[in-house]
Amino acid sequence: SAEAAEGRLTRSQFLHLGRLAVQEMSVASQKPATACQAGGDHGVTGLALLCFTSVHVLSRGIGSRGDLPRVHEWLQAAYPGRHRYIEADNKVALDPADSTPLACDMVLVNGGRDEDSISRDINNFMQVASTGALLVVADCNHAGEGRAGSAFASFAHDGEIVEEEA
Repeated sequence: SAEAAEGRLTRSQFLHLGRLAVQEMSVASQKPATACQAGGDHGVTGLALLCFTSVHVLSRGIGSRGDLPRVHEWLQAAYPGRHRYIEADNKVALDPADSTPLACDMVLVNGGRDEDSISRDINNFMQVASTGALLVVADCNHAGEGRAGSAFASFAHDGEIVEEEA
């Protein structure tokens, strides 16, 4: 039930994320596309991706905060074999053993609300992102304002990520 995955997304945000996922993940591929997310303790982002697409989802978060372990169980039951949960703090680099043979085609950073946490999440998932992966950062202002915008702008300035014009 949707109660298991309550979160902070509005209905229009949920639908927008789903449409974005369908658009980005519809590229023909030899393997199922994989979306990787940091945070998402309520499971709404994972649910939107699983519901709208055939994508596989890897969620990484701190199990002691939020409902992610319980939500993972629900998502696994509803979408067998398509959702994987790794309990880990973003202060620790993503263990390659946890993520192989994973290549993230879409990376969603929806975790910490401070610049350092957001930067670590982006950096950790860059290590397993496929070439040309889509990066979505929650609460991001592309002008570089705010915590998320500042982290995003720093990676863009250093050439580590490329912002494409719509």
